[in-house]
Amino acid sequence: MTWHPTEAASITHQHHQAATTIPQQLTPLHPTSYRWRELTRRFQAYSEDPQATSRQHAGTCRTCLYLDAGLAGQAFTQYACEGCHRTALWHNTNVPRLCLACARYHGVCQRCGGSID
Repeated sequence: MTWHPTEAASITHQHHQAATTIPQQLTPLHPTSYRWRELTRRFQAYSEDPQATSRQHAGTCRTCLYLDAGLAGQAFTQYACEGCHRTALWHNTNVPRLCLACARYHGVCQRCGGSID
């Protein structure tokens, strides 16, 4: 699968839609439950973006940093960048879609390929 710069807007739109569903996900949960507290904490961090400078420097969008709870194995993993097709090593098994150079060149998130803002 190859990433193309035109995908960024579509991915970003999907992320915004997912973020707007978080308050609805909280409704059936009890306010003292771990899931309720965790979703509330993540949504607040997503809304306020306290790590904006370091997040942008690392090439990660708000959704991937604050809302994504992806699991990963602890093993260096080789992956191919979907932008330039070069291979690189990543520090765990949850590999990004793009290398940092391609992500910075296009101004997108290294992990998902969506808009960095």
